[in-house]
Amino acid sequence: MARPSAKSTMIGALSAIGLWMVVALTTGAIGLSAAVAASPDEAANPFLPKPPDPFKQQAIPLPPAPSPKDAAAQADKLSAGRKALTEDDVYAAYQRGFFIEAFALATDRAGKGDPQAMTMVGHLYQTGQGIRQDVARAAEWFQLGADHGDREAQLALGLLYLNGTGVKADKAHARSLFEAAAGQDQPTALYNLALMAIEGGTVAPDIAEASRLMRRAAELGNAQAAYSYALMLDSTNLPGNEKDITYWMGIAARAGNVPAELEYAIRLAKGRGADVDLDTAVLFLNRAAWAGNAIAQNRLAHLVATGIGMPFDSIEAAKWHLLAKSGGVQDPQLEDLLATLKPEELARARQLAADWPNMPQDTTPTPLQAPGSEAVKFNLSSPIEAPRATP
Repeated sequence: MARPSAKSTMIGALSAIGLWMVVALTTGAIGLSAAVAASPDEAANPFLPKPPDPFKQQAIPLPPAPSPKDAAAQADKLSAGRKALTEDDVYAAYQRGFFIEAFALATDRAGKGDPQAMTMVGHLYQTGQGIRQDVARAAEWFQLGADHGDREAQLALGLLYLNGTGVKADKAHARSLFEAAAGQDQPTALYNLALMAIEGGTVAPDIAEASRLMRRAAELGNAQAAYSYALMLDSTNLPGNEKDITYWMGIAARAGNVPAELEYAIRLAKGRGADVDLDTAVLFLNRAAWAGNAIAQNRLAHLVATGIGMPFDSIEAAKWHLLAKSGGVQDPQLEDLLATLKPEELARARQLAADWPNMPQDTTPTPLQAPGSEAVKFNLSSPIEAPRATP
Protein backbone atom coordinates (compact mmCIF):
# COMPACT_ATOMS: atom_id res chain seq x y z
CA MET A 1 0.00 0.00 0.00
CA ALA A 2 1.67 3.20 -1.17
CA ARG A 3 1.17 6.19 1.11
CA PRO A 4 0.88 9.70 -0.41
CA SER A 5 3.97 11.78 0.17
CA ALA A 6 2.36 15.18 0.40
CA LYS A 7 2.79 16.95 3.71
CA SER A 8 -0.88 17.80 3.83
CA THR A 9 -1.80 14.12 3.67
CA MET A 10 0.57 13.35 6.52
CA ILE A 11 -0.79 16.19 8.63
CA GLY A 12 -4.34 14.98 8.08
CA ALA A 13 -3.40 11.40 8.91
CA LEU A 14 -1.64 12.31 12.14
CA SER A 15 -4.35 14.75 13.15
CA ALA A 16 -6.81 11.89 12.74
CA ILE A 17 -4.92 10.09 15.49
CA GLY A 18 -6.55 12.73 17.63
CA LEU A 19 -4.97 15.07 20.12
CA TRP A 20 -7.88 14.27 22.36
CA MET A 21 -7.17 10.51 22.19
CA VAL A 22 -4.24 11.04 24.55
CA VAL A 23 -6.31 10.54 27.67
CA ALA A 24 -7.17 7.07 26.40
CA LEU A 25 -3.55 6.41 25.51
CA THR A 26 -2.34 7.08 28.99
CA THR A 27 -3.53 5.23 32.07
CA GLY A 28 -6.01 7.72 33.46
CA ALA A 29 -4.72 11.25 32.95
CA ILE A 30 -1.41 10.90 34.81
CA GLY A 31 0.05 7.62 33.59
CA LEU A 32 -1.04 5.57 36.59
CA SER A 33 -1.67 1.83 36.28
CA ALA A 34 -5.31 0.75 36.27
CA ALA A 35 -6.46 -0.85 39.48
CA VAL A 36 -9.31 -3.24 40.19
CA ALA A 37 -12.03 -1.66 42.28
CA ALA A 38 -12.09 -2.81 45.86
CA SER A 39 -14.80 -5.28 46.74
CA PRO A 40 -17.14 -4.54 49.66
CA ASP A 41 -15.22 -7.09 51.72
CA GLU A 42 -11.92 -5.37 50.96
CA ALA A 43 -13.35 -1.95 51.73
CA ALA A 44 -14.54 -3.29 55.11
CA ASN A 45 -11.28 -5.04 55.95
CA PRO A 46 -10.87 -4.56 59.72
CA PHE A 47 -7.08 -4.67 59.40
CA LEU A 48 -7.01 -1.52 57.27
CA PRO A 49 -7.04 1.97 58.79
CA LYS A 50 -10.48 3.53 58.70
CA PRO A 51 -10.15 7.12 57.48
CA PRO A 52 -13.14 9.42 57.83
CA ASP A 53 -15.78 9.10 55.14
CA PRO A 54 -14.32 11.02 52.16
CA PHE A 55 -17.81 11.81 50.89
CA LYS A 56 -18.19 14.07 53.92
CA GLN A 57 -14.87 15.83 53.29
CA GLN A 58 -15.35 17.65 50.03
CA ALA A 59 -13.68 20.82 51.28
CA ILE A 60 -10.23 19.46 52.09
CA PRO A 61 -7.99 22.52 52.34
CA LEU A 62 -5.24 22.86 49.74
CA PRO A 63 -1.69 23.31 51.02
CA PRO A 64 -0.21 26.73 50.24
CA ALA A 65 1.35 27.26 46.80
CA PRO A 66 5.16 27.37 46.87
CA SER A 67 7.19 30.48 46.24
CA PRO A 68 9.06 30.59 42.88
CA LYS A 69 12.28 29.79 44.72
CA ASP A 70 10.76 26.82 46.53
CA ALA A 71 9.14 25.59 43.33
CA ALA A 72 12.47 25.71 41.51
CA ALA A 73 14.14 23.83 44.35
CA GLN A 74 11.39 21.22 44.31
CA ALA A 75 11.74 20.77 40.53
CA ASP A 76 15.50 20.29 40.94
CA LYS A 77 14.87 17.72 43.64
CA LEU A 78 12.40 15.84 41.46
CA SER A 79 14.69 15.84 38.44
CA ALA A 80 17.67 14.75 40.54
CA GLY A 81 15.90 11.72 41.93
CA ARG A 82 12.15 11.22 41.73
CA LYS A 83 10.76 8.73 44.23
CA ALA A 84 7.95 7.09 42.31
CA LEU A 85 4.66 6.42 44.05
CA THR A 86 5.19 2.75 43.18
CA GLU A 87 7.64 2.66 46.09
CA ASP A 88 5.30 3.87 48.82
CA ASP A 89 2.15 3.06 50.70
CA VAL A 90 -0.06 5.47 48.74
CA TYR A 91 0.48 3.76 45.42
CA ALA A 92 0.46 0.32 47.03
CA ALA A 93 -3.03 1.00 48.38
CA TYR A 94 -4.12 2.38 44.99
CA GLN A 95 -2.88 -0.67 43.08
CA ARG A 96 -4.68 -3.01 45.46
CA GLY A 97 -7.91 -1.12 44.86
CA PHE A 98 -8.10 0.38 48.36
CA PHE A 99 -8.97 3.81 47.02
CA ILE A 100 -10.35 5.27 50.25
CA GLU A 101 -7.13 4.35 52.02
CA ALA A 102 -5.08 5.74 49.12
CA PHE A 103 -7.05 8.99 49.28
CA ALA A 104 -6.50 9.37 53.02
CA LEU A 105 -2.78 8.59 52.80
CA ALA A 106 -2.25 10.83 49.78
CA THR A 107 -4.12 13.71 51.42
CA ASP A 108 -1.91 13.44 54.48
CA ARG A 109 1.23 13.33 52.36
CA ALA A 110 0.07 16.22 50.19
CA GLY A 111 -0.45 18.34 53.29
CA LYS A 112 3.24 17.80 54.05
CA GLY A 113 4.25 19.14 50.64
CA ASP A 114 4.62 15.93 48.59
CA PRO A 115 3.98 16.92 44.94
CA GLN A 116 3.29 13.37 43.73
CA ALA A 117 0.74 12.88 46.50
CA MET A 118 -0.96 16.08 45.35
CA THR A 119 -1.17 14.61 41.86
CA MET A 120 -2.60 11.38 43.24
CA VAL A 121 -5.31 13.27 45.12
CA GLY A 122 -6.13 15.08 41.89
CA HIS A 123 -6.32 11.79 40.02
CA LEU A 124 -8.67 10.28 42.60
CA TYR A 125 -10.94 13.32 42.40
CA GLN A 126 -10.87 13.15 38.61
CA THR A 127 -11.77 9.46 38.45
CA GLY A 128 -14.07 9.34 41.47
CA GLN A 129 -12.08 6.55 43.09
CA GLY A 130 -12.42 6.64 46.88
CA ILE A 131 -14.05 10.07 46.74
CA ARG A 132 -16.99 11.64 44.93
CA GLN A 133 -15.90 12.66 41.44
CA ASP A 134 -15.13 16.37 41.17
CA VAL A 135 -13.05 17.34 38.13
CA ALA A 136 -12.90 21.01 39.11
CA ARG A 137 -11.43 19.97 42.47
CA ALA A 138 -9.05 17.65 40.63
CA ALA A 139 -7.83 20.61 38.58
CA GLU A 140 -7.02 22.50 41.80
CA TRP A 141 -4.90 19.61 43.06
CA PHE A 142 -3.22 19.15 39.69
CA GLN A 143 -2.44 22.88 39.71
CA LEU A 144 -0.84 22.53 43.11
CA GLY A 145 1.22 19.55 41.99
CA ALA A 146 2.21 21.41 38.83
CA ASP A 147 3.25 24.45 40.89
CA HIS A 148 5.52 22.14 42.87
CA GLY A 149 7.12 20.86 39.66
CA ASP A 150 5.50 17.44 39.24
CA ARG A 151 5.51 16.61 35.54
CA GLU A 152 2.54 14.24 35.78
CA ALA A 153 0.43 17.00 37.34
CA GLN A 154 1.53 19.36 34.57
CA LEU A 155 0.45 16.81 31.96
CA ALA A 156 -2.87 16.05 33.68
CA LEU A 157 -3.74 19.72 34.09
CA GLY A 158 -2.73 20.40 30.48
CA LEU A 159 -5.15 17.73 29.30
CA LEU A 160 -7.97 19.31 31.31
CA TYR A 161 -7.29 22.71 29.74
CA LEU A 162 -6.97 21.15 26.31
CA ASN A 163 -10.39 19.51 26.57
CA GLY A 164 -12.09 22.14 28.73
CA THR A 165 -12.85 19.55 31.41
CA GLY A 166 -13.34 21.01 34.88
CA VAL A 167 -11.75 24.25 33.68
CA LYS A 168 -12.34 26.67 30.83
CA ALA A 169 -10.70 25.38 27.64
CA ASP A 170 -7.43 27.18 26.96
CA LYS A 171 -5.22 25.60 24.32
CA ALA A 172 -2.41 28.11 24.83
CA HIS A 173 -2.26 27.36 28.55
CA ALA A 174 -2.42 23.63 27.81
CA ARG A 175 0.60 24.08 25.56
CA SER A 176 2.55 25.86 28.30
CA LEU A 177 1.79 23.04 30.74
CA PHE A 178 2.82 20.41 28.19
CA GLU A 179 6.04 22.34 27.61
CA ALA A 180 6.77 22.31 31.35
CA ALA A 181 6.18 18.55 31.52
CA ALA A 182 8.12 17.94 28.31
CA GLY A 183 11.04 19.81 29.87
CA GLN A 184 11.18 16.89 32.30
CA ASP A 185 10.91 14.32 29.47
CA GLN A 186 7.26 13.39 30.03
CA PRO A 187 6.58 11.27 26.90
CA THR A 188 2.87 12.03 26.49
CA ALA A 189 3.47 15.75 26.87
CA LEU A 190 6.12 15.56 24.13
CA TYR A 191 3.66 13.66 21.93
CA ASN A 192 0.97 16.30 22.51
CA LEU A 193 3.36 19.09 21.64
CA ALA A 194 4.34 17.26 18.45
CA LEU A 195 0.70 17.05 17.38
CA MET A 196 0.22 20.72 18.21
CA ALA A 197 3.25 21.57 16.08
CA ILE A 198 1.67 19.68 13.19
CA GLU A 199 -1.77 21.22 13.60
CA GLY A 200 -0.63 24.77 14.22
CA GLY A 201 -3.45 26.75 15.78
CA THR A 202 -1.87 28.86 18.51
CA VAL A 203 1.43 28.78 16.58
CA ALA A 204 2.37 28.20 12.94
CA PRO A 205 2.78 24.54 11.89
CA ASP A 206 6.37 23.37 12.23
CA ILE A 207 6.99 19.88 10.83
CA ALA A 208 10.67 19.86 11.73
CA GLU A 209 9.90 20.67 15.38
CA ALA A 210 7.08 18.14 15.38
CA SER A 211 9.53 15.52 14.12
CA ARG A 212 12.02 16.32 16.89
CA LEU A 213 9.37 16.14 19.60
CA MET A 214 7.79 12.99 18.19
CA ARG A 215 11.13 11.20 18.00
CA ARG A 216 11.99 12.16 21.57
CA ALA A 217 8.62 10.86 22.81
CA ALA A 218 9.27 7.64 20.88
CA GLU A 219 12.72 7.29 22.42
CA LEU A 220 11.15 7.60 25.88
CA GLY A 221 8.75 4.73 25.23
CA ASN A 222 5.56 6.22 23.76
CA ALA A 223 4.38 3.61 21.24
CA GLN A 224 1.95 5.94 19.49
CA ALA A 225 4.78 8.43 19.02
CA ALA A 226 7.02 5.74 17.51
CA TYR A 227 4.27 4.84 15.03
CA SER A 228 3.57 8.48 14.23
CA TYR A 229 7.26 9.24 13.77
CA ALA A 230 7.55 6.37 11.30
CA LEU A 231 4.55 7.77 9.39
CA MET A 232 6.17 11.20 9.34
CA LEU A 233 9.39 9.80 7.88
CA ASP A 234 7.39 7.87 5.30
CA SER A 235 5.18 10.78 4.29
CA THR A 236 7.43 13.83 4.20
CA ASN A 237 10.84 14.91 2.99
CA LEU A 238 12.25 14.74 6.52
CA PRO A 239 15.70 13.13 6.76
CA GLY A 240 15.30 9.39 6.89
CA ASN A 241 15.23 6.28 4.80
CA GLU A 242 13.43 2.96 4.53
CA LYS A 243 15.62 1.48 7.25
CA ASP A 244 14.69 4.26 9.69
CA ILE A 245 10.99 3.89 8.92
CA THR A 246 11.06 0.12 9.45
CA TYR A 247 13.03 0.52 12.67
CA TRP A 248 10.53 2.87 14.30
CA MET A 249 7.57 0.94 12.94
CA GLY A 250 9.12 -2.14 14.56
CA ILE A 251 9.56 -0.32 17.87
CA ALA A 252 5.88 0.60 17.88
CA ALA A 253 4.81 -2.88 16.77
CA ARG A 254 6.81 -4.58 19.50
CA ALA A 255 5.16 -2.27 22.03
CA GLY A 256 1.74 -3.50 20.93
CA ASN A 257 0.57 -0.71 18.62
CA VAL A 258 -1.84 -2.60 16.35
CA PRO A 259 -1.64 -0.43 13.19
CA ALA A 260 2.16 -0.57 13.50
CA GLU A 261 2.02 -4.37 13.78
CA LEU A 262 0.25 -4.51 10.43
CA GLU A 263 2.59 -2.03 8.71
CA TYR A 264 5.68 -3.69 10.17
CA ALA A 265 4.53 -7.11 8.99
CA ILE A 266 4.01 -5.78 5.46
CA ARG A 267 7.44 -4.14 5.41
CA LEU A 268 9.16 -7.32 6.60
CA ALA A 269 7.28 -9.44 4.09
CA LYS A 270 8.34 -7.13 1.26
CA GLY A 271 11.88 -6.52 2.52
CA ARG A 272 11.35 -2.77 2.88
CA GLY A 273 14.05 -1.32 5.15
CA ALA A 274 15.04 -4.78 6.38
CA ASP A 275 15.80 -8.23 5.05
CA VAL A 276 12.78 -10.29 4.10
CA ASP A 277 11.61 -12.09 7.24
CA LEU A 278 8.39 -13.93 6.53
CA ASP A 279 8.31 -15.73 9.88
CA THR A 280 8.38 -12.49 11.87
CA ALA A 281 5.98 -10.87 9.41
CA VAL A 282 3.46 -13.65 10.02
CA LEU A 283 3.94 -13.28 13.78
CA PHE A 284 3.03 -9.60 13.75
CA LEU A 285 0.28 -10.09 11.20
CA ASN A 286 -1.23 -12.67 13.56
CA ARG A 287 -1.02 -10.22 16.45
CA ALA A 288 -2.79 -7.50 14.51
CA ALA A 289 -5.43 -9.92 13.22
CA TRP A 290 -6.16 -11.28 16.68
CA ALA A 291 -6.39 -7.69 17.94
CA GLY A 292 -9.28 -7.21 15.49
CA ASN A 293 -7.58 -5.29 12.67
CA ALA A 294 -9.70 -6.11 9.60
CA ILE A 295 -6.91 -5.43 7.08
CA ALA A 296 -4.57 -7.76 8.96
CA GLN A 297 -7.32 -10.40 9.02
CA ASN A 298 -7.66 -10.04 5.25
CA ARG A 299 -3.91 -10.40 4.67
CA LEU A 300 -3.78 -13.38 6.98
CA ALA A 301 -6.62 -15.02 5.06
CA HIS A 302 -4.56 -14.75 1.86
CA LEU A 303 -1.52 -16.32 3.51
CA VAL A 304 -3.53 -19.24 4.89
CA ALA A 305 -5.36 -19.69 1.58
CA THR A 306 -2.06 -19.97 -0.30
CA GLY A 307 0.02 -21.73 2.34
CA ILE A 308 2.61 -18.93 2.37
CA GLY A 309 4.35 -18.59 5.73
CA MET A 310 1.87 -20.91 7.41
CA PRO A 311 0.03 -24.17 6.65
CA PHE A 312 -2.69 -24.14 4.00
CA ASP A 313 -6.19 -24.36 5.50
CA SER A 314 -9.17 -23.34 3.40
CA ILE A 315 -11.58 -23.29 6.36
CA GLU A 316 -9.24 -21.13 8.44
CA ALA A 317 -8.74 -18.82 5.44
CA ALA A 318 -12.49 -18.54 5.03
CA LYS A 319 -12.85 -17.73 8.73
CA TRP A 320 -10.39 -14.85 8.53
CA HIS A 321 -12.00 -13.59 5.35
CA LEU A 322 -15.44 -13.57 6.98
CA LEU A 323 -14.03 -11.66 9.97
CA ALA A 324 -12.31 -9.13 7.70
CA LYS A 325 -15.49 -8.77 5.65
CA SER A 326 -17.49 -8.04 8.80
CA GLY A 327 -14.91 -5.33 9.50
CA GLY A 328 -15.57 -3.70 6.14
CA VAL A 329 -12.83 -5.24 3.98
CA GLN A 330 -14.24 -6.66 0.73
CA ASP A 331 -12.19 -9.15 -1.30
CA PRO A 332 -13.64 -10.79 -4.46
CA GLN A 333 -10.74 -13.25 -4.65
CA LEU A 334 -11.51 -14.63 -1.22
CA GLU A 335 -15.21 -14.65 -2.04
CA ASP A 336 -14.30 -17.09 -4.82
CA LEU A 337 -12.65 -19.26 -2.16
CA LEU A 338 -15.94 -19.45 -0.26
CA ALA A 339 -17.65 -20.72 -3.42
CA THR A 340 -15.27 -23.70 -3.58
CA LEU A 341 -16.04 -24.91 -0.06
CA LYS A 342 -18.41 -27.75 0.64
CA PRO A 343 -21.55 -26.76 2.57
CA GLU A 344 -20.26 -28.36 5.77
CA GLU A 345 -16.87 -26.59 5.38
CA LEU A 346 -18.51 -23.23 4.85
CA ALA A 347 -20.76 -23.84 7.86
CA ARG A 348 -17.68 -24.65 9.92
CA ALA A 349 -15.92 -21.47 8.78
CA ARG A 350 -18.97 -19.39 9.61
CA GLN A 351 -19.19 -20.98 13.05
CA LEU A 352 -15.51 -20.31 13.74
CA ALA A 353 -15.97 -16.67 12.72
CA ALA A 354 -19.07 -16.37 14.90
CA ASP A 355 -17.23 -17.85 17.89
CA TRP A 356 -14.09 -15.76 17.42
CA PRO A 357 -12.10 -15.09 19.47
CA ASN A 358 -12.76 -18.42 21.17
CA MET A 359 -9.05 -19.12 21.76
CA PRO A 360 -7.26 -15.75 21.94
CA GLN A 361 -3.60 -15.96 21.09
CA ASP A 362 -0.89 -14.47 23.26
CA THR A 363 -0.12 -11.13 21.61
CA THR A 364 2.50 -10.06 24.16
CA PRO A 365 5.84 -9.30 22.47
CA THR A 366 8.63 -11.69 23.40
CA PRO A 367 11.16 -9.79 25.59
CA LEU A 368 14.56 -9.15 24.01
CA GLN A 369 16.51 -5.94 24.49
CA ALA A 370 17.20 -3.83 21.39
CA PRO A 371 20.93 -3.61 20.64
CA GLY A 372 22.58 -0.27 20.06
CA SER A 373 19.70 1.88 21.28
CA GLU A 374 19.90 2.58 25.02
CA ALA A 375 17.32 5.38 24.95
CA VAL A 376 14.55 3.13 23.61
CA LYS A 377 12.60 1.46 26.40
CA PHE A 378 10.71 -1.20 24.47
CA ASN A 379 11.39 -4.92 24.62
CA LEU A 380 11.83 -6.56 21.25
CA SER A 381 11.06 -10.02 19.96
CA SER A 382 14.09 -10.08 17.65
CA PRO A 383 17.23 -7.98 17.17
CA ILE A 384 16.74 -4.74 15.32
CA GLU A 385 19.46 -2.30 14.37
CA ALA A 386 19.10 1.24 15.66
CA PRO A 387 18.79 3.87 12.92
CA ARG A 388 21.17 6.70 12.34
CA ALA A 389 20.45 9.93 14.18
CA THR A 390 18.39 12.50 12.33
CA PRO A 391 20.64 15.45 11.41
